[in-house]
Amino acid sequence: MTLPLIRLEPFFPGQLGVHGSDTPRGLRYASEGNVYWVNNAHPDSSDAHDGTDPEHPLATITQAIANCTANDEDYIIVQNFTNASETWPIALSKSKVHLLCAHHENMWGGRIVTPPADTAAFLITGDRVEVAGFDISAGATHACFEFSTTVQSWGAHIHHNRMGWMGLCQDGIRMTGAVDKVNFLIHDNCFNDKITRDGIRIEQNATRGQIWNNIFRVTDATGVCINLVTLCTDIYAIYNNVFRCDGAAQGDAITCNVNSIGCMFWGNQAFHLAANPAQNPYLDLGTNHWGLNYSGDVVIYPV
Repeated sequence: MTLPLIRLEPFFPGQLGVHGSDTPRGLRYASEGNVYWVNNAHPDSSDAHDGTDPEHPLATITQAIANCTANDEDYIIVQNFTNASETWPIALSKSKVHLLCAHHENMWGGRIVTPPADTAAFLITGDRVEVAGFDISAGATHACFEFSTTVQSWGAHIHHNRMGWMGLCQDGIRMTGAVDKVNFLIHDNCFNDKITRDGIRIEQNATRGQIWNNIFRVTDATGVCINLVTLCTDIYAIYNNVFRCDGAAQGDAITCNVNSIGCMFWGNQAFHLAANPAQNPYLDLGTNHWGLNYSGDVVIYPV
């Protein structure tokens, strides 16, 4: 989609250093999409600013989201923030907002998101929101990312985050409630061993989603890396994920329960130390579609 342009009258005969001021079309700027800066380490950070100038940034992610306009493709660039100053869970309630961490330690995870109470880190209620680049934990009975239980959400994009590394959480990503989570993308995240239950737990319908290229190092003796609990129909693709499994139970890597239907799996690889897991890491109690998936270096089909 081409954004509309607002045209200003040209300066005459033009202003030195202002590109476009001497053109017949005048100065132009896109009428949609702002960039908001969050950096509470800056000496002039304040939630009283509008946040569009990195030299006068906002102090909290919460305020940055409040300043965004739904569906305008606004970006929030987080350079620094303080967990104690945020409102928890951080609610991604405005559609088409992109929340990106500007500080990365490595491929996964930058600034540490740690709720001070038993709550989720992020609650997704808007459509087509994006979150990338954070190191996230959550409360003892909550997930790093949770979705609204009452509002249908479309197109969530969660990538290049690290969950359950610096602190505990029950699940990495949890989808529950009697509403669909449609067209989501979950890729290039790392799920770590401070997760006490499931890496990705889908408890309600989530159609046309994709889960790919994630690394799961969860403590799978207490849960499942990807757990399709119920009513999971037509998840388009779960592929090219890597799982560390202890082999103690069937379905440690992926479990599809009885009401999971029409989901597709290929290219996933589960392993334990230098050997194949003792139990089949894939369990399908529903009716799904399986291509080539691996236990160690062996192609295997689910039980």
